[in-house]
Amino acid sequence: MHLLTGNRGFIFATILLLSVFLHPLRSLAAPVAVIVDSSLKPYAEALAGFKEEFRGEVDVFETTKYNASSLARMLDKREYAAIAAIGAEPLKNVAGLKGIPIVTGMVVNPLAFPDIDRSGISGVTLTIPPLASLRTLKQIAPSVRRVGVVYNPAQSSQLLREAMKDAASLEIELIMRSVETPNQAVDAFKSLESHVDAFLLVPDMVAINAVSLDYLLLSSFRHRLPVVGFSSKYVKMGALLSLSFDERDIGRQMAEIARRIVQGEPAKSVLFVHPRKFSIDVNSRTAESLGITIPAKVLKEVNVYTP
Repeated sequence: MHLLTGNRGFIFATILLLSVFLHPLRSLAAPVAVIVDSSLKPYAEALAGFKEEFRGEVDVFETTKYNASSLARMLDKREYAAIAAIGAEPLKNVAGLKGIPIVTGMVVNPLAFPDIDRSGISGVTLTIPPLASLRTLKQIAPSVRRVGVVYNPAQSSQLLREAMKDAASLEIELIMRSVETPNQAVDAFKSLESHVDAFLLVPDMVAINAVSLDYLLLSSFRHRLPVVGFSSKYVKMGALLSLSFDERDIGRQMAEIARRIVQGEPAKSVLFVHPRKFSIDVNSRTAESLGITIPAKVLKEVNVYTP
């Protein structure tokens, strides 16, 4: 009798342990839907990174094949544990869905989308940590003390709060001008020219538009003010330096977040994160025009663009 009781206890304990260890594996059996336009190379890279990292069942829906209503019908056919939206258009198509956690990436300001459920969305922001950009600027131009930023409060207030803390740690003062419309951006940049040593661009569609960017890059050479961008395209246009995202690693980060949600972590407790991997690009001709000599140590760590 005692032996039988002991065996039952052993069996029960074994089942309990197996359930604990195998729970994540069972959870990952729940499928995740990925919404994307993979004809665009950056999004295709992010999708590849997601698939590499998630290691669970993934259904991919291309926005070139489905509009918002047809996509909703397709998503209703299965019970998805989460939806991964890669890019602004995919997020727009699923923003109104309720009850399904959304993990987003490659989107400038996901919380600004209409109908978005703020308690059910997380992901990877499309912003380089300000500390990384400002630290690189100081390495290349140590004399920089005051950095100008033009921004729209609705799009960039949270990022600027973080940037102010990062700047203070590097003994840099951020001098900022807010704008409400794109038409105000050029005047805002003009008002800063005589008060700053450099400009930091933020991913803000109101402050950074075709007209204001053209003006700023011309002003950069006229007033010898370095410009720090957030994409390699700005370096090719004449900015001194930029930090660029690794799209595939953004996809991996999205998969890590999706896996946490699938395994049972409440979506509202999962916070947005910055991209953790990026490359640095420097325009050598711009540096020469600005009278900046790039330190040899920095040259080993950056991609040098020579027009």
